Amino acid sequence: NASATTVFFFMTRRLPSSAASPAPTGVGTYAVTGTVNEVNWQGSATGTLAVAKADQTITFGAISNLFWTNVLELAATASSGLDVAFSVESGPATVSNGTHLLFSGYGTVRVVASQAGNENWNPAPSVTNGFEVLGPQFVLLGTNGAVIAHSNATSIADGSDLGEIIVGHGTLTNTFSLTNSGTGPLTIS
Repeated sequence: NASATTVFFFMTRRLPSSAASPAPTGVGTYAVTGTVNEVNWQGSATGTLAVAKADQTITFGAISNLFWTNVLELAATASSGLDVAFSVESGPATVSNGTHLLFSGYGTVRVVASQAGNENWNPAPSVTNGFEVLGPQFVLLGTNGAVIAHSNATSIADGSDLGEIIVGHGTLTNTFSLTNSGTGPLTIS
């Protein structure tokens, strides 16, 4: 049963509802009647109680960078307790079976968690998480077998000085060794 508390000139009374008027259980408008039957106060009034949809939020924790062969189980919660849906906003990924995030390549992925609401809850503001999907790792070795870092200057000592060619005077051929230190296949074409 629903009840209300009201104040009449410094007098507080709790007004119980009748069994014929159950408490509101969802969004809508409800007829209400308040009756006072006291020695010095008597009367009743009717009105309408409007119950609006409640707001909700989503908690969706950050996602760390992942290797492209991983499968991620997505998890988020809505303050309403309703199920959260996931979608890929951008990047080389797809959502399978509602919560499995699969990668088709590497790069930046943005995943959106959303909750559309229902008859009692407004839609939640979406939450988007972005992270990097890492691709195969490979190492370029110089002619002496030393690793060539992308920021190093060319030098004979680390094997990255591959010689010079004077335009129009011949062909220069160099041999490189590529080593895949990742777990995925390395294809060179």
